Amino acid sequence: MNEIVIVGDVHEGRTYDIRVDTLTGVSARTLDLHNNLVRAAKYAVEIKASLFVLLGDVFDRTNVAPIFREYVRHDVIEPLGEAGVKVFILAGNHDQPRVFQRGTSIDDFSGYPHVSIFRRPSSVVQTIAGRKICFIVMPFLYPDSLLDQAGKTAQEISEDQKAVVSQEILKEFLQKNSKTDSDARILLAHYYFEGAEVSNTQYPEAEMGEVEFTPSMIPENLDLALFGHVHLHQTKEARGVPIVIAGALERIDWGERQNEKGFLVVDPANMKVEFHQLPTREMLEIRVKVEAGDKDPTRTILDEIPSDLNEKMVRLIVELPSGMRPLIHADKIAEKVAPSFDYREAWTQSASEIARLTDVSKGLPGMYDLLDSFIEESFAKHPRKEALVREGKSILKEALEE
Repeated sequence: MNEIVIVGDVHEGRTYDIRVDTLTGVSARTLDLHNNLVRAAKYAVEIKASLFVLLGDVFDRTNVAPIFREYVRHDVIEPLGEAGVKVFILAGNHDQPRVFQRGTSIDDFSGYPHVSIFRRPSSVVQTIAGRKICFIVMPFLYPDSLLDQAGKTAQEISEDQKAVVSQEILKEFLQKNSKTDSDARILLAHYYFEGAEVSNTQYPEAEMGEVEFTPSMIPENLDLALFGHVHLHQTKEARGVPIVIAGALERIDWGERQNEKGFLVVDPANMKVEFHQLPTREMLEIRVKVEAGDKDPTRTILDEIPSDLNEKMVRLIVELPSGMRPLIHADKIAEKVAPSFDYREAWTQSASEIARLTDVSKGLPGMYDLLDSFIEESFAKHPRKEALVREGKSILKEALEE
């Protein structure tokens, strides 16, 4: 078979304080991420795939501990090489240094003949299933690095225009290379695609000031565009071109707790994409509201906690009137949640009490006006200025009014 296996964000080496092995210092939760990468690699070996693509953020940081590089080398890179599967690795924002000249952990695999590391925009033609396929590869680059590589002086371009100029550089590169003589053209990229849903609006995968892909940047003659960076798997379309966001291999953030995780398989004969779901660690969020006058608040909480918590990550959020916390028997709750893989709890005051406390905040002079003034002064020409205003006002509303 000649399929192409596409893997989104992995974040190997991510730090968790959950069930940490005292010998290796590695969390069992970190191994959840690694194990799904291994599953994807094994699938590629089993079906005799032609190409295995890592769309970026292989590692959670530009340089991780040697043990994580060894995990990837031993369990993924070398088995794929032994099976004759080529590997493309794109640098993502987590494994691409802000100063481009610095090294990164993905460089460790550059010595393998079957592995290609991409840290700059590139165009590669591969013959797969008898078809010449042009891969236009767009690893993550910060605007300053893009401008530098394009021969432009970053200091000569105002801060609010750097992202716009960077978009034009990428668009021009795409337009040029999409004309490469080939039977099919696939874009591989690690950037936020405009309008993509993110897992956490307060701490999104995309950073302020980074380059954003827009539909107008996609050439109409592409057959397929595959994106990393955003952790939620989703599909879109731009100018008639299918846009597929692979998503993370495991649930990185609690905002992903209901999102299916997996990898993509592309049939080179017809450019059809299939999503292959992987097992994930279940994340269970339990919200309980205790009313004033409740004679047995512990029982109220226990009744809301399911019996089957085995190997699940559990977050218990209890809303209760002030002064009732000492009435809660923590030992009984601890006993019930003991089978869980990981347990965290949060205790909040009743919304009505918080509303009374925040009445004072509403009297503060022009909080929304202050926000408008700040954004106007700092981001007047930013391409996402209006989005910044909307998100800022939403956060203020949540903090001061709700």
